[in-house]
Amino acid sequence: MSYGQDVAVVEAFQRLAQSIGIEFPERLATLMGIAHTGTASLSSLEDFLWLDAEQAGREINEWLNPDDQQGRTFLPFAATGGGEPYCVVRLENGASGIAQVLHFAQPSSLAYGDVSSFVTREYVRVARDLSWLPPKADFSFALK
Repeated sequence: MSYGQDVAVVEAFQRLAQSIGIEFPERLATLMGIAHTGTASLSSLEDFLWLDAEQAGREINEWLNPDDQQGRTFLPFAATGGGEPYCVVRLENGASGIAQVLHFAQPSSLAYGDVSSFVTREYVRVARDLSWLPPKADFSFALK
């Protein structure tokens, strides 16, 4: 862990991940550690709110536990404003990936084999629709 990261937040997620038997990806830990210091890690993603380990634990206990999810293990780390969690999930090949788990849709609408693919795809999705920018905005500045 490097300077400028909230070590306590990351360590709490690492303990939660270990308790449910899922790998907590190092790149996600880095992004989360930066975000919880108030720095804008992934802040450009539309409708994306970081969770803390206590919130994630509640989500797991309430409905994302393997007993309620056909044996699948999820580690929520962020959510939309509507409460749809972004999770680390164990993929069929045994690796950990990223998925957005929807309350009322099956299967999940989003799944990536690693954190980098998830971040890249989400930024491309945001950049694809610039309607949220005000007219005459400096598009290059807004995209940065």
